[in-house]
Amino acid sequence: MRRLLKSRSVLVKALVSLKNQVHGLLLGYGIESQRGQLQSKKERQRILDGLADHRYGNAARAVKPLLETINQISSQVKKLEGALLDLVHEDDDVALLKTIPGVGLITAATIRAHTDDINRYESAGKYAAHAGLAPWVQNSNKTIHHGHITKRGPAELRTAFVQIVMGMLRLKNSTAGYWLMQKYRTMKEHKGTGKSIIATARKLNTIVYEILKTRKPFDPSRMKLDPKYLEMSKASKCYALVV
Repeated sequence: MRRLLKSRSVLVKALVSLKNQVHGLLLGYGIESQRGQLQSKKERQRILDGLADHRYGNAARAVKPLLETINQISSQVKKLEGALLDLVHEDDDVALLKTIPGVGLITAATIRAHTDDINRYESAGKYAAHAGLAPWVQNSNKTIHHGHITKRGPAELRTAFVQIVMGMLRLKNSTAGYWLMQKYRTMKEHKGTGKSIIATARKLNTIVYEILKTRKPFDPSRMKLDPKYLEMSKASKCYALVV
């Protein structure tokens, strides 16, 4: 599973690089292209057809090889995803992970591949340490200092938890009411986007640990906002306005 995911990652990075090159070439010919225009084969062909009548005759010649290479690599990515789907078809852990909003095949498979057996970890804290999402701790005689996350363990696993956060943010119509997202929004106002995403990823790490440990799917009802937290949040905002 890890090898399939690694191969797919290499190809996806190549796709991103090629698409950036195409955007640059088109801009050089005075053609502004949108980020999502190269996502589908149909759109790529439409761009190529449009270049045939462009006032610069070499535009199509320059872009065509890159678009054809993108088509070939995209086809290979789909084959790898098909092989990955076959591999996890009856995997209970992947099925449980996919019950979390924002988690698809790749994210679920990545967590599964780099977690292996959840029973290896005695607590959610040790699982977070495995993912490199636990803050480093420095002890002295009188004080304990907590710093940034350790970033130890598989980078792919940390990225997967960040991807879940991003997925939940995109699905705001169904996740905006989650206490997790409310805390993210509150934290973002004070600590910025980056730190807030990592902090939320660490909380999701705990949720994933509980899901895999208890063998129970994601329960949206447990994501309801605590009325006490809402009152505290409102009071904090009012105090900030007064100050």
